[in-house]
Amino acid sequence: MRPGHAINLRFIGYFRLSGYFIPFQVPGDPQHTFLPQTTFDQGLQVYIFDRKLRLLVMDAVERIEVAIRTTISDVMGLAHGPHWYMDKVLFVDRYNHKKLINTIAF
Repeated sequence: MRPGHAINLRFIGYFRLSGYFIPFQVPGDPQHTFLPQTTFDQGLQVYIFDRKLRLLVMDAVERIEVAIRTTISDVMGLAHGPHWYMDKVLFVDRYNHKKLINTIAF
């Protein structure tokens, strides 16, 4: 094991990292025996891939969220003025408009 791995395990935690090693274990073995030739690096690489993928997905979701919010605000602002969100009539009845206004006020 390279020195950096001990640091990774310390900051990642065994419990979190252990799930990434399941594909490298003998299927159905209650002892969770590792398949021959399995290395710590293999499980760690799966964790690193998952982490990078999660970050990419969250970045994309954030961009989509901002684009949708901006589009809604632009369309509604052009149609109803810059303070459109304060007009309860523009929201469906079941929407808690008062909560929105309270959230914005604080």
